[in-house]
Amino acid sequence: MNLIRRCLAREFLADEKAAVATEHAILLSLIAVAIFIAVRGFGQAVFNSLWTVTSTLPFGS
Repeated sequence: MNLIRRCLAREFLADEKAAVATEHAILLSLIAVAIFIAVRGFGQAVFNSLWTVTSTLPFGS
């Protein structure tokens, strides 16, 4: 069983498509994290702006 795993691992590491797929997966995860951070920061900025606007409006007058 251990020999089979080593052979499969050796083939996986030697396969150029596997390396490209791994690079793409890492790149995709980094892009997803960057988008999440940007949306979170932008969302907080929009929320703060809207909160400021609504707090200055005279409701019920």
